[in-house]
Amino acid sequence: MMEVGEQRNFVYIPLLGMIESGDTKSETLARIRKAEVKREIADKKLRRRLQKEYPGCEIVKIGNHWTIKPKK
Repeated sequence: MMEVGEQRNFVYIPLLGMIESGDTKSETLARIRKAEVKREIADKKLRRRLQKEYPGCEIVKIGNHWTIKPKK
């Protein structure tokens, strides 16, 4: 929780959003890695769910969006 007058620094990473920077460069990089891992886990869960919903279709992620292509 931020207090009145407190300043925080953030780093913007495309596809991850705003990440609060740490006191050191290594802390900031650790926070970025943690956000990347969370994103990857969420993507894997979503891919598995889509594969169950659309069996036999090709599921491709392009940027932030998922494309479902039926196989012929």
